[in-house]
Amino acid sequence: MAASCAFCRRPHIGVYAVTSCRGDPADAGSWGRGTLALCERCRDALQKAGDTGRVLKGTNQQWFIGHKVGLFASENAPR
Repeated sequence: MAASCAFCRRPHIGVYAVTSCRGDPADAGSWGRGTLALCERCRDALQKAGDTGRVLKGTNQQWFIGHKVGLFASENAPR
């Protein structure tokens, strides 16, 4: 059986960098980065949503394609 999309269970077409927000966008602890297997339809929906992202029904977690959005404590730390 082929691997499926993390959002809809269709066969995935690849693994993509994603960012998620599970709460207050102003709180660095709400943000996470990772990779997910996505089908073409879900990948295109996330790309089209841009910086607005898409909310996954049932979890209220907001998802974005790529790692260029979000607030992360490590980015604000002095070097």
